[in-house]
Amino acid sequence: MKPIIVCEPQCWGFEHVPFNAALLWTVLLAYPGTPIIFWGEAEHLSRVKKLLTDLAPTELARITWQKIPLPPRNSGGWPRLWHELTWIRSLLQILPTAQWVLLCSVTNTAILELKILLTGQKTAVPIIAIPHSILSSLLAPQPIKPWTWLLNLRQLFRLPQPPSLKYLALGDSIYHHLTQAYPYLAPQFVVLDHPYLWSQQNVTPLREDSSAIVRFGYFGVGAKGFDKFAQLAHIIKPKYPQAEFTLVGFLNKAHQFSPYVMGLTSTPLSDEEYQQRAMTITYSIWLADAAHYRLAASASFLDTLSYLKPGIYLRNAYVEHYAQSMGDIGYLCADEASMITVIESIMEQFPTARYQQQCQNILHGRTIFEPITLAPKLRAIIKL
Repeated sequence: MKPIIVCEPQCWGFEHVPFNAALLWTVLLAYPGTPIIFWGEAEHLSRVKKLLTDLAPTELARITWQKIPLPPRNSGGWPRLWHELTWIRSLLQILPTAQWVLLCSVTNTAILELKILLTGQKTAVPIIAIPHSILSSLLAPQPIKPWTWLLNLRQLFRLPQPPSLKYLALGDSIYHHLTQAYPYLAPQFVVLDHPYLWSQQNVTPLREDSSAIVRFGYFGVGAKGFDKFAQLAHIIKPKYPQAEFTLVGFLNKAHQFSPYVMGLTSTPLSDEEYQQRAMTITYSIWLADAAHYRLAASASFLDTLSYLKPGIYLRNAYVEHYAQSMGDIGYLCADEASMITVIESIMEQFPTARYQQQCQNILHGRTIFEPITLAPKLRAIIKL
């Protein structure tokens, strides 16, 4: 039986580990009995394997773990083109021996090389590639330097498309915006919700004591909206001492500091510490740029669902889409002033009944992200 090749050619160590483990589990469920070869950087392979060991130890026997060299972390632009060639050439050499290929992440330079090298290939082996945050570059202005134009995603997507290559959008809202803004991309893309493996420690304590501490948490790396989160803490904490603000993640800038936010660190948290912090949160606060999430999925949103935490969100298309599907999973706010109003109302009188219903809505609605739900959809996409 021909194997399925799942390849992570971009990420090192802890990067994208939960996503790739969930994606790999989805493939395992979609194709029972089929051998799988997982390509990736050595430490990344080890972390993905560890995460899957407790979930599906018997299925791991179907996976061959193959180390590949990755491009240097900070390489980009035209110099990265040559680094990408190593794994792409290796992939194309064994392509005829595979059922199909899933690229867990892909860069603009990899897209260019795949388009060039797949042109004229006689094999019809399907390749599904996932462009993560690079899709948001479609919203950016045209680059000023002419020699970078060809690597701009708008130009890349207009180049002739090999019929065997498709791109995967991680959610209907992303696909909808993409195809509304760029109708010519509709036949190049397929859509599947972001697969996720939920935390095994996700019990939310009932809140019966209205005088209890209320903790508001910022999930993820402090790059997208952390300064605004710190400002919220600065406004709320002096007025409501029982409100606490906690970073569930780490800062990408060591100088970011707030006397009103707990848990500040520039070092990535261990899995255990991350889980412990997440469990203590009452509400998740989401302050990232809404425009970015027209074309990108949010891992911090899924972390919020994993720990059954209702959110207080700046309104954005990505979260709004899932709120329409799942029901009341938190508060969608038009602006930061509205968020302050919501937080103050919670501190004045905690909405116990609504809070518990929100947690239940999350628990029942989040099944749309589970590999067992997504597996038949993935198989339908590949049509094998």
